[in-house]
Amino acid sequence: MTKVIVLGATGATGRFVVQQLLQQGIDVIAAVRPESVLEQRMPNESGYAEVRVNIAELNDADWAVYLNGCDAVLCCLGHNMTFRGMYGQPRV
Repeated sequence: MTKVIVLGATGATGRFVVQQLLQQGIDVIAAVRPESVLEQRMPNESGYAEVRVNIAELNDADWAVYLNGCDAVLCCLGHNMTFRGMYGQPRV
């Protein structure tokens, strides 16, 4: 079974990618910010798991735990297309 971790799964692109992977029968780990509300928007499907983590604070050992058994990492990190989203302070 293929397993993928998706970074930025709370954004529009990330949610779409997660849904597409699940429809193809691929197991998904969604890495989401601790304050995220993604689980309210995602279908309750087998093969879907969520980890609440601030990826900016992970060290190599932490990454090794989350990536163990994953076949791919998809990065859907981005910013909002607003002045604040493009030029404001990054969220961490």
